Amino acid sequence: MKPYLFFLLVAWGILFSSAELQAQDEQQSLSETISWLERKINISYYNAQTQEWWSNRFFYNTEMGLVNIKNTSSDGPSFLTRNTYYDRKVLLSDLDASSIKVHDINEDQGRIVFGQVVQVNVIGNQKKIKRTKNGVASFNEFFLQIPVPHAYDSLRLTADSIKTKLTLAIELSSKIKPTNDEQQNAKTILSTLHGQFKGDDKTVMSFTKIEGNHSEVEHTNEQNYIRKGLIGFDEVNNHFYLWSINRGQRERLTLEVKSGDKVSIESIDPPYAIILYGVNHIAVRENGQEIEFYRMGD
Repeated sequence: MKPYLFFLLVAWGILFSSAELQAQDEQQSLSETISWLERKINISYYNAQTQEWWSNRFFYNTEMGLVNIKNTSSDGPSFLTRNTYYDRKVLLSDLDASSIKVHDINEDQGRIVFGQVVQVNVIGNQKKIKRTKNGVASFNEFFLQIPVPHAYDSLRLTADSIKTKLTLAIELSSKIKPTNDEQQNAKTILSTLHGQFKGDDKTVMSFTKIEGNHSEVEHTNEQNYIRKGLIGFDEVNNHFYLWSINRGQRERLTLEVKSGDKVSIESIDPPYAIILYGVNHIAVRENGQEIEFYRMGD
C-alpha cells in the first residue's frame, strides 16, 4: 500500500471513530438529561384555592422519542382516588427549544399554582400535543406547561434549571448525526431543508419543494428578498446546486456535501455554506458571518 493512501485511510478512520464517540457521548448526555427531568418533575403539591392535591409526572419513551406528562388531582395527598387526570403526549423533537419561557404565577389556577410555570410550544404552534382527560381523547394542544410551585423554589427544583435541561434534551433529540455514507447524508439534507426557519438576525429562510430533489429557496428580511432561487441535488454528479439572485446579482453555486462532526453543503467560490445542526436547527455561513436559523413550521 502506498504511504499517502495508508495515511489517508488512517485519517478517515480517526475521523469517523471520533464522530462515533461524539454520537455516543451525546446519547449518554440525552439519557442523563431525560433521567434528571423524570426525577425532578415528579412532584405533588396543594392548591389551597380549590383544596385539591395535584401530581405532575414526566415520562419519556426512548424508542418513540415521545414525552408524556401526566397530571392527576385528588382530595388527599395519597392519590388513592382521582378526581381528574390528564395525559399529554408529544414527540420531544416537535417541541421548540427557542420558545421555552418561565412565567410567574401569582395565584392558584387549577393544576398551575402560585410560583412559576415553564412553558414550551410546539414548533410553529402546531396542535400536535395529544391530550386525554379521564381516559377520553380531548382536543389537541400546542404548548406544555410544567408547574413549579413556590414551595419547591429553594429545594430540589427551580424553573430555570428545568428550562435549561429541557432545552438541552430537545436539541440533543433532534440533532443530526453524520454517517460515512455521503448519499445518506445528502438524503438527510433533502429531508431537512423544508418549511420556514427564522434566523437570529430576524431574517427568514423558506424552502418549498417543487418536485423530486428540487425546492424553491427564499431568504427574506421583512418584505425584502436577500436571496431567491432554486436549490436541488444533482444525482448524476453527486452534488447540490443553488441558482439564485443574491442581493440583485445572479449566482450559480455548486455545493459539495461535507460531513465531519456536522453535515453541511459548501461552495468554495464564493464561500457559502448551509450547516445542519439538527432537524430544526440550521445555519448559513456567508461573507465570514454565520447566522443560525430555527424552524418556524412545516
